Amino acid sequence: MFVTAVATQPLRYVAVERARLLLLMTEDASLSDVLLATFVRRR
Repeated sequence: MFVTAVATQPLRYVAVERARLLLLMTEDASLSDVLLATFVRRR
């Protein structure tokens, strides 16, 4: 997913390829819960 945003403060970000993110989510249930809850809230 690509988004457009404007940072109002200096920030750091992590770019993760889709396939790797899906693998991480299957390996770590708590990470998956956090990410899915965040995606749902942003909808």
